[in-house]
Amino acid sequence: MEHLIANSAISRNVKTIVQSAIEDMGFEIVRIKYDEKDSRTLQIMVDKNNNGVEISECALISTSVSAILDVNDPIDSDYNLEISSPGIN
Repeated sequence: MEHLIANSAISRNVKTIVQSAIEDMGFEIVRIKYDEKDSRTLQIMVDKNNNGVEISECALISTSVSAILDVNDPIDSDYNLEISSPGIN
C-alpha cells in the first residue's frame, strides 16, 4: 500500500523514475519532498514492513537512487539527496 506524499511536480516525476528500483530492493516509498528554497534538498523517505530502515540500507538506497537520478536528470540544478526512514512512531 502506498502512502506517498509528493509535494511538487518534481517529486511526482522522481517517484516515477525511482519507485520500481526502491521496491525491487524491498522498500516502500513513504514520502518524496523537494525543497527548492534554501538547501535544494530532495528527501526520499522509505520504510520496510513498517519496521524502519537501517543506516546501511539508507546508504545502499542512496547509491542506487543517485545513479538513477544522474542518468534521468529530473532536477535542473544542483541538489542534495537525502534518504531517510520514518523511524519509530
